[in-house]
Amino acid sequence: MSRSRRGQRSKQGKKDPFAIRAKKENYPSRASYKLIDIQNRFKLIREGDRVLELGSSPGGWTKVALESGAKRIVAIDPNPMSLKDGRVVFLRSRMEDCLESLNESFDTVLSDSSPSTSGCHSLDQARSIDLGENALKYCELYLKRGGNLVVKVFQGDLYPEFFEEMKEKFRSAKGYSPKASKTRSSEIYVIGKSFKGSSLYLQ
Repeated sequence: MSRSRRGQRSKQGKKDPFAIRAKKENYPSRASYKLIDIQNRFKLIREGDRVLELGSSPGGWTKVALESGAKRIVAIDPNPMSLKDGRVVFLRSRMEDCLESLNESFDTVLSDSSPSTSGCHSLDQARSIDLGENALKYCELYLKRGGNLVVKVFQGDLYPEFFEEMKEKFRSAKGYSPKASKTRSSEIYVIGKSFKGSSLYLQ
């Protein structure tokens, strides 16, 4: 990346109200405000919930989930996460590598995972939909009947089919763009409420 582009991003960060707010309010990232917005609107996390979080680093959503009443969080990410709390189990791993290694069920699944972007929108969107499909596989294995999911994907040609799949698996499905999402971003958060299936692990 050129010096001019680094400088431009630095200036944008300084002007970003959510980045400034995150620093003042001691959140690991501006992404925290996306989940705060989603939680305030949809009430996905309930007091005492067991939460599975996919793509957790650096811990912005993890902190919000704890503040929302989660009693246990299993967080998965290949990148490090510095947030320390006795209620959080952090697995430093790729999402696909943990798919069949958990032995418990969850009330809520969170996925803020993003692919490494290439600059080619169709390729990046396909990769994001793959991550969304992985989140649905986790739900089929570990999400309790009646549980909730929020998953980030990029909008594009593949989005309608993914959204239809969400509608099949949850009693309610809705696409939502939090206020903290950047204006030009193609990201959208799909909210699934009341999972129709049941996890294979009923601990």
